[in-house]
Amino acid sequence: MSGGAAEGFAGRAAAACALAAVALCLYARTVGYEFLDWDDTAQVLENPWIRSLSLEHLAAIFSRPVVDSYFPLQSISFMLDYAIWGFDPRGYHLQSVLLNAANGALAFWVLARLTRRPALAFIAALLWSVHHTHVESVAWVSARKEVLSTLLLLLSIGAYLCARASVRIDRRLYAASVVLFGLGAAAKLTIGPYALFFPLVDWILDAPRAPEERSSPRDSLARALLYAAVALPFAAVNLSFQPIADSARSSDGFDYLLVRGQAAWRYGWLLFGALPGQPLYDPPPIARTAGVAAATLLPLIAAPAAFAFALRRRHTNAALGLAWLMLGLSAPLAFPLTTYMADRYLYAPSLGFCWLVAAGIAALAFVPSRSPAWNAATAALSTAPLVIWFALHTWNYTPAWRNSESLWRRAAASSTDGRVATALSAALIREARLEEAEQVLTAAANLGANGYLHLAIVYLEQNRLEDALGATDRAVQAARSSPPPPRDSARLLWIRGVVLAKLDRPADAEQAWKAALVFDPDNAEARAALEGGQPESGAGAAIKPAP
Repeated sequence: MSGGAAEGFAGRAAAACALAAVALCLYARTVGYEFLDWDDTAQVLENPWIRSLSLEHLAAIFSRPVVDSYFPLQSISFMLDYAIWGFDPRGYHLQSVLLNAANGALAFWVLARLTRRPALAFIAALLWSVHHTHVESVAWVSARKEVLSTLLLLLSIGAYLCARASVRIDRRLYAASVVLFGLGAAAKLTIGPYALFFPLVDWILDAPRAPEERSSPRDSLARALLYAAVALPFAAVNLSFQPIADSARSSDGFDYLLVRGQAAWRYGWLLFGALPGQPLYDPPPIARTAGVAAATLLPLIAAPAAFAFALRRRHTNAALGLAWLMLGLSAPLAFPLTTYMADRYLYAPSLGFCWLVAAGIAALAFVPSRSPAWNAATAALSTAPLVIWFALHTWNYTPAWRNSESLWRRAAASSTDGRVATALSAALIREARLEEAEQVLTAAANLGANGYLHLAIVYLEQNRLEDALGATDRAVQAARSSPPPPRDSARLLWIRGVVLAKLDRPADAEQAWKAALVFDPDNAEARAALEGGQPESGAGAAIKPAP
């Protein structure tokens, strides 16, 4: 390696380490955070398949969903955590923080190789490393799939860049790139659309080459199809388990487009920091009037149009940044997910946004006719306010994820979703703060079956048996219109049986317990009650244990 090349390598290594250090400092305090009762219980605490490094458990991880979702590589990462830390949440948070820090360094490496402009790559990776839309993905253990899949995606693109460094493609590096992409899809399927990013990589790499040395469109398409093919099995399995939104907005095509247009607008404001991050987003009101509908759909039309314009005019970094952003958001915008929108869906796509911003800063700052020192100062002064803006948002939002109560109180401030009141009440019930839990539940407008179940538990602990029975009646009614998972139905019927037994209605109690076993034959409490045990009613009796 020549002196100049060695110096360049050392500079890039130092930049990558600096980016990793920034991300580590920003998220270090999350290592002390707790598990959350939002998927962490099922994904980690109650997941039997992560508790040993065995072929049997690996087979189960790749063949069974967890919480109606299929993210096998995330479960394997939890398996490694458990082997080292058991159920100490600090170890799980530590892995997420380290993976996120590695992503900042990898983003710089990939962008520097792809754009051949290290300064632009550093600005983009720095903005991305501090971006506030990453908080949910890093601070919430169950959202590690976003961080892990992005890491593997960046490694896949990096391997492809190395494979295509010369005119003749390196088959081993290309094969490694394909395998890494498949593993990324096993971590989170939404990276699948990035298979279409590889033809753009070909376009960039072939630009300085002679026409006879460039990849043909057919070869580029074939390679893209191979990347899509390795993701396809995970797509097929995941789609068979993934719940689909069944609201009227999802079944009506035009209304669905309007909802997705609203989501696109909100994602845009989130990326700029004009909206605060939230654990849950309520579906927005929609209007069919021509002017409002056109404005709502504008981002769905404008982004592809801007990409086509940038591609045609060979504004390379603008085209690549827009492509990265659009491909990353295509899955959550196109698929009728039960979650309308989420900060975590922006983890990978936000790199495209930061890429666009960095391209604008570079165009403003790096003018050939000016001195390098002046250009560097202009770039630093242009970048610093954005870094501070994004980092402050990240720093202020992160504590919302420190435990279940802080998370759901944050959600309750902006959401009317009944799941928020249900989850917050669970955290309060575990601490025997029954009056507070009752206030939260009775103030909620959209309680489901589990919400009324929690209200029944509050009343039961206060020995308000008739109120508790009435709450279970409402829970049963809510379950008929929106059936909860079988285990939740079993818990509801078991608690209903406890209330009936305390009201001296043994026959009705026995009927409720038998019905609970129909939903969940493994419900030990209902079985014990039928076998003559005394009904228990501890405050957390039907609430999952605190993570």
